[in-house]
Amino acid sequence: MLESNNKKEKVVIFGGTGFIGSHITKLLLKEGYDITCVSNDQYVKENKYIEGALFRFADLNKLSQEDLEKLLSGYDYFIFAAGVDDRYVPKAPALEFFRKANVETTLKITKAAKKVGVKKGIIISSYFTYFARKEPQLAEHHPYIKARLEQEDEAMKLANNDFSVVILQLPYVIGAVKGKKPLFKPLVKYLHLPGPTLFMKGGTAIVTVKQIAKATRGALRESIGSKIYPVASKNMTWDEFIKAINPKKKKIIHIPKFLIQIFAFVVDTLHKLKGKEGGLKLIKYVEMQTKELFLDLEDSKELFDSEDGEIEDAFEDMVNESLQTWSASFD
Repeated sequence: MLESNNKKEKVVIFGGTGFIGSHITKLLLKEGYDITCVSNDQYVKENKYIEGALFRFADLNKLSQEDLEKLLSGYDYFIFAAGVDDRYVPKAPALEFFRKANVETTLKITKAAKKVGVKKGIIISSYFTYFARKEPQLAEHHPYIKARLEQEDEAMKLANNDFSVVILQLPYVIGAVKGKKPLFKPLVKYLHLPGPTLFMKGGTAIVTVKQIAKATRGALRESIGSKIYPVASKNMTWDEFIKAINPKKKKIIHIPKFLIQIFAFVVDTLHKLKGKEGGLKLIKYVEMQTKELFLDLEDSKELFDSEDGEIEDAFEDMVNESLQTWSASFD
């Protein structure tokens, strides 16, 4: 059990009841940390998966700086896993929405944590920012990526010798929580339909949700200072990804990029007609998704070690949970 001056080290996890956050919560509870989850999910106490954590129910948008300082007082670390991801299609302009959700909220928490003596903050981000630092035009095309870059940069500016900030840039996340709809359920369903599968070329880095928990635990170590880490355990082509979800899939037909871009244009146009704007401009996003968005796997080894079978188990959990919840919807 981890202790400091005969007391458990205390961690506040914002979003500690969500898909990624709950796995972090479970692992840190197992390792002896004193965990408080901040969530706006009033039903979270029914979640036996993270039994043992304390809960604070709050809307982060409504908490003042003073509220956050009171909440964070006496804690050693905070983890921010409550960011809004790229699936949201808010009212235009999207940048305003993502700035408020991801940048302003993170900065309020980070400033409050630093002021009250928290030792370290760990912020969950996206691997899109890793590529945007190499190709700056991505931030100009995509409001979500621009906001994530601002989130990382502004948070890192607050780090000093007494307060560390660690950013974890996550790629596609594989895994599931029992009884909850997996993020990739629609894709799993599609890939289990009979007949050939129409899909794009390219590929992506992946990491399992349990490996994210291990990486977060690794980032809490005193030897880990302020740094941005792209976190991944494997690079896969989309064909390999499909086969991991459905090993029986025999035929994959690659859709020409221009056809995907036509579909993306139609979707973007429909959003615009409704006064909405995606965090990712789909017609530009196609350019990214049809490349091999691979990461250097060595970067993650400073935080965690991959174990044999972890990736296969995560795909199996995701597929089983997706197909079970799919079947249940017809019962």
